[in-house]
Amino acid sequence: MKGEGKNRPAIAVRQAWFAVALLILLVGAPAYGRAPIRVGVYDNPPLVEVKAGSRPAGFSIDVLDAIAARERWSLDYVRCDWADCLRKLELTEIDLLVSIAYTETRDHIYDFANETLLTNWARLYAQPGLAIETVLDLDGRRLGVLAGDVYIMEFKQLLTQFKVKATLVEFPSYKGVFEAIQERQVDVGVVSRLFGLVNERAYKVEPCPIVFSPVEIRFAVPKGQNRDLLVAIDSRLAQMRADRQSIYYESLDDWLGMRKSLMTPTRLLWAIGALAVVALLVLLINVILRRQVGRRTAELEEGQQALEAEISERARIETELEEKEETYRALFEASSDAIFLETLDGRILDCNSTACAMYGCTREQMLALSVLDLVPEEVARTIPDLVRRQEQTGAAFVEAMGRRRDGSQFPTEVSTKLVAIRGQTRVVVYVRDMTDHKAVERALRKSEEKFAKVFHSSPDMVLIARMSDGLILDANRSSSRVLGYDRTELIGRSTLKLGTWEKPADREALVRRLQTEEEVIGFETAVIRQGGERAIVLISARVIDIDGLPCLLTVTCDITHERKVEEEKREMEIQLRQQQKLEAIGTLASGVAHEINNPINIVMNYAELIMQKAPAESPIRNNAREIISESHRIATIVRNLLAFARQERESAGANDYVDILQATLSLLQKVLSKDQIALKVNVPADLPLINCRRQQVQQVLMNLFTNARDALNQRYPSYDPGKQIVITVQALADESPPMVRTIVEDYGAGISKDIIDRIFDPFFTTKPRDRGTGLGLSVSHGIVKEHNGRLWVESEAGVYARFIMDLPVAVGAERPVHHGGDV
Repeated sequence: MKGEGKNRPAIAVRQAWFAVALLILLVGAPAYGRAPIRVGVYDNPPLVEVKAGSRPAGFSIDVLDAIAARERWSLDYVRCDWADCLRKLELTEIDLLVSIAYTETRDHIYDFANETLLTNWARLYAQPGLAIETVLDLDGRRLGVLAGDVYIMEFKQLLTQFKVKATLVEFPSYKGVFEAIQERQVDVGVVSRLFGLVNERAYKVEPCPIVFSPVEIRFAVPKGQNRDLLVAIDSRLAQMRADRQSIYYESLDDWLGMRKSLMTPTRLLWAIGALAVVALLVLLINVILRRQVGRRTAELEEGQQALEAEISERARIETELEEKEETYRALFEASSDAIFLETLDGRILDCNSTACAMYGCTREQMLALSVLDLVPEEVARTIPDLVRRQEQTGAAFVEAMGRRRDGSQFPTEVSTKLVAIRGQTRVVVYVRDMTDHKAVERALRKSEEKFAKVFHSSPDMVLIARMSDGLILDANRSSSRVLGYDRTELIGRSTLKLGTWEKPADREALVRRLQTEEEVIGFETAVIRQGGERAIVLISARVIDIDGLPCLLTVTCDITHERKVEEEKREMEIQLRQQQKLEAIGTLASGVAHEINNPINIVMNYAELIMQKAPAESPIRNNAREIISESHRIATIVRNLLAFARQERESAGANDYVDILQATLSLLQKVLSKDQIALKVNVPADLPLINCRRQQVQQVLMNLFTNARDALNQRYPSYDPGKQIVITVQALADESPPMVRTIVEDYGAGISKDIIDRIFDPFFTTKPRDRGTGLGLSVSHGIVKEHNGRLWVESEAGVYARFIMDLPVAVGAERPVHHGGDV
């Protein structure tokens, strides 16, 4: 990497060229109307060098600046560490990322340029003095890696393949990895070849002879966006790579130290050089001749010493080779997989003891066979295809049946790789016996099938969801019945975002309990089905681990029907108790009425005696007459009370509706007067008789008047001119059959639109539980319907409520004579 004080003419020219290009870019950008391109950069010299207070530099930056100048782009560099740059690119927080290795996995997440910037691969560096020569030397070591690095996955596979157990420690940059090696926080680090090539001398690290995973470095943009940037980059980069004098090669030489020495080609310099050489030869020829014998003698002595050193070095190398051969032979024999060394035509040159045991042969028998002898005939026919794949890629993998010496067959996994040994191409074959593995797979598959049957046959809803956000990972078929969604609509979506929890705080409470309890059983809550219907459920839950992620396994039982039955039972019990209270009140009222009836008759008799004996002009007669009038009123109230309290079922007949109305009002008159409610009754003079059960119609009127009274008291706690009940009765002669209509109207609280359709439902009430059962209007509606009549309501919240009741006329009955008008 270049030092900060380096001042070469080529760099000065390049920087001046960049300045002119950037000036053209800034002037020309508004004409094109494109916003500045957000470019993600992370510290990864020599490709990208990010320093505080300085503009990003490096080979990738030089190439991108040159392309931007030609395309008249405005670049806005966004600094981030490697993992954050990947995240920003995926979330489209940046438009372009420089120096990213291309992989098939990343190709599904980002869009890559087709042109490769350059090729890179991974290399291992260790603390000075650590003897790290093979992958096996990494066993038990702490290894530093770059977070999100493309090399990590293949490196893990390499460790797994050699059964090496090591601890991986992630760092935000390659510099962090080198610093960790230098500070002895880790033993070995994995960095890119280019970074190590430029920076290894700046840190106390030693390169190891382990390299792997070649990758192509390219430019990338967010998936499905900024394709025009990639088209321009591919075009410009292809032009640069085709021109050996382009900024691409100039920057490559500057940052990677690959510039070749330049020589002045002028004839003058050649001539001066030639003359200088001739002059020097003339001056030195004598000295050379004099010293020739002495130098030759010294050369012979040096040759002897070098020969002795070479003999010693060869002896050391041979010893090391013997030791390494013993090591690799031990590894070869210790492998749990069968290992073969074969020729390209399938002849076996060597094998380990595992291979002999696997196929039931001695080593001598095995070396007399070919690969065709170790597989069934149907597998042998596929070997030419395997050989072609192997020649194309250098390796191949296949699952196939193997054949033992006794003819028995067994499942295997076979992987091959071409290697060069002493100048000849050989094939290394690894064979793994999959008999036990296949048995485990079958057992696991059966277990999964059993679990799936139990999972989906459960009558209760079973969900598996992430504990953190409620994302549903799986759901059984019963979930459709409980929540109303198809299970395919549930999987992959969060219960919180679906809005299935009526109170999201209930889920938080369930999660808090599971953090301290092993399981929660019988957690009652409410859920919202698709379509908005409410359901009561019981949830049993426990925390399970899925791929290291805490998840909730919940079994949910829908108890909506049971709770509804319980509520109805509770309401029926309340209704029964209320009926018992009414019966007790009726009994009491009947008893009180009988007790009052006898004394009132005595009072009336005495008042008549006083009136008879008093002189005609005496005021005593008027007093006695008043006593008799009030006594008759009391007697009327007593008769009405006895009629209301009567519990036996009466038969329908022709009844005077005015008489029923007056009897009902006589019972309520005192209560209405106390509440300062004015009563206005409008009854026509020629009102016909109605066909009804007197007591039941009186009960309906009592309910309507009581509801009107409650509505007025709710709106007007004290006296108000509008605090009145208006009762209007009229005959509907044109109806078939003819009806008598009663309208009970009040100007109280009224009924809101959202409940007006429910007021005749059983047990529905807006009153407190101690003031109403929700049965009054329901029973009244049933009584009117049983009389072949109609009962409905018209209302506006906060303005009025108007109940309208039609009862059938008693056909053929003689009309009573009344004085119509206001009462």
